[in-house]
Amino acid sequence: MIRLISISLVLMVLGCDNIGDGLRNWGGRHREKRSQEISATELEMWKRDLDISETQ
Repeated sequence: MIRLISISLVLMVLGCDNIGDGLRNWGGRHREKRSQEISATELEMWKRDLDISETQ
């Protein structure tokens, strides 16, 4: 019974527009930050590869 009440409360809270929007915005920011980190890592990898190619 307590589990059912807990699940109901969580669903009601997540159903609220402000909280739902906040979670979506956080997810979007997190994905954007991760994408930038990956891009920076790839850029460093390309720079290392270029340096290696130029020295050979």
